[in-house]
Amino acid sequence: MAKLFDYKTQNGDFDYDKYVQIQTDGNKQKINLSWAQEQNIQFLAKYLKESLNTINKGACHGTRQGLEQKWFS
Repeated sequence: MAKLFDYKTQNGDFDYDKYVQIQTDGNKQKINLSWAQEQNIQFLAKYLKESLNTINKGACHGTRQGLEQKWFS
């Protein structure tokens, strides 16, 4: 279940340190989880190679362990 956090100080300013701490704690709790599956990345990589003349760069959003980058490379 997702949680909603408030990153504001008492005076309403953005609390960067609180944001970093909550994001770090959440990442540590989920570090061994990955929604991506290697066979899906392999399928997508093959499709991209066959469909595009060149691939210069890409992005993986929300990666923790770097698995997606490893599989794409």
